Amino acid sequence: MSGESQTKSERYSYDYLYAIVGYSVDSYGNVTGSKTPTASRGSQFVRTNSFIGETNPKWKDQIRAHVNATTPASGIRYSHKVSPFTGTMSFDIWDPAFPHDKTRHFYSAYGYILYDVGSGVVGVPGNVKTNVRNRAIASFIDKCKAARSSIEGGQDLYEYKQTLNTLRHPLKSLRDLTTHYTATVFKLKTSRRYKGPVGRKGLEKAIVDTYLEYTFGVNPLVADVSSIIADASRTRFKSVSVSASASEEFGFTEGTLQTPGVPFMLYELNQTRKSKYVVRYKGAVSTGVKEDGTISMAQSLRLVPEEFLPTVWDCLPFSWMLDYVANVGDIITALSFPTGSVVWGCVTNRTENTVTYAGNGRPQTIGLLSNATHGLQIQDQRASGGDATFKTVSFLRDTMYGSDFYPDFQVKIPHSVKPFINSLAVGIQQSRRLLSR
Repeated sequence: MSGESQTKSERYSYDYLYAIVGYSVDSYGNVTGSKTPTASRGSQFVRTNSFIGETNPKWKDQIRAHVNATTPASGIRYSHKVSPFTGTMSFDIWDPAFPHDKTRHFYSAYGYILYDVGSGVVGVPGNVKTNVRNRAIASFIDKCKAARSSIEGGQDLYEYKQTLNTLRHPLKSLRDLTTHYTATVFKLKTSRRYKGPVGRKGLEKAIVDTYLEYTFGVNPLVADVSSIIADASRTRFKSVSVSASASEEFGFTEGTLQTPGVPFMLYELNQTRKSKYVVRYKGAVSTGVKEDGTISMAQSLRLVPEEFLPTVWDCLPFSWMLDYVANVGDIITALSFPTGSVVWGCVTNRTENTVTYAGNGRPQTIGLLSNATHGLQIQDQRASGGDATFKTVSFLRDTMYGSDFYPDFQVKIPHSVKPFINSLAVGIQQSRRLLSR
C-alpha cells in the first residue's frame, strides 16, 4: 500500500491563572495591604499531542473494491476540562491583652488553580491486555460467523434425541412432581393410614431439572428455531462490515489533594485516578453467497468443515464448565475459523488515563491562624469550584494479520453468579444420580 509518512504534533499545556486579594483593617480603620488583585499565571503539564501515520490516496477506490484501506497509525492526545475556583475568607485577630483592639483580615481568590496530575501515561498490566484481546477476538469471530450463518446445525443434530424429548415432554420433572403431589393429596384425603411424604427430594429434583432444561434446552432451542426462520432464505451482500470491541478498567485509586486557594487556607479536592484499555477489531467478512444472493443449506446450518472441531468440543460432556475457567473453546474456534473469509480488517489498541478532581467545599485553616499567642475568630470561610478532568488517550492501529485471530490461553475466574449456579445445578443432579444407584 503506497503512501507517504505523515506526522503531526502540537504543544499542549494546562495554563493556570488565578488572582488573590488580601488586606486587613484595624480597629481605627487603617487599611494594610491592597484591594487590587495580584495575579499568578503559568503553565503545567507541558506535553506534545502527536499523530504518526501513513497517507493512502487510493482509500476510496479500495473501499469500493472491498480491499483493505487501513494504514498503520499511532498517537497520543492530552486534554482537560477545568472549572474556576472561588474562595473567600475573613477573620479577626487580636492581642489577648487588648481584646477590643481587633484587626479584620479579608482574603479572596478566583481563577484556575494548580493541580497534580502526574505523567498522564500509564502502562497496561499484562493480564488486562490478554483478557481484553481474547474477548475482542472471540466477539469478532462470533460476529463473522453470524454474518455467514446464524444456526449451529452440527450441535443441534448431535443433541437431536434431547431436543425431541424436550419437544415431546417439556418440563418433565416439574410435571412429574405436580402429578405426584396431586396423587399424594388424594391418598391423604382417602386413606388415614397413608404415611408417604409429599417429597422434598422430588421438589429439589424438579427445580434442578427444570432449570437445566430451560437453560441448556428450551432457551437454545427457541433461539435456533428463530434463527432458522430468519436465516432460511434471506439474501445477503457479498461482504458485510463487522466490528467488535472489548474493554477493561484498571488502576483505580482515590485520594485528596490540598491546593492553596487563598492565604491561610487550603482547599481540599477529592482526587480519582482510573485507566481503561480498549481493543477494537473492525473489518468486513465475505458471506459466501451464490449468484442469487443466498447461501447453501450446508453453510446456513454450519455443516461445513471449519465447524467440525468447535462442534466436537461443544458436544463433549461438561465442556461448557471448562469454558467458564479457561478459554479452550475460544481457542478451538479461532484455530478453525477461515481467516481467508475476512476481506479486510484492522486492530486498534487504545489506552485512556483519567484524573478527576471534585471540590468538597471544605476549606481548612492553617498557619498563623493556629498561633496560640493571638485571639482568633473566623467571620466567613467559603470555597467552591475547582472541579477538573485531565485525560490522556494513546492508540495504536494496524492492519489485521493472521496472528490477530488467535487468542492466548487464559485461566480465568467467572465474575458473574450465573456460571456458579449452572455448575451447582449440574453437581446436584449428578450427585443425586450416583446416590440412587
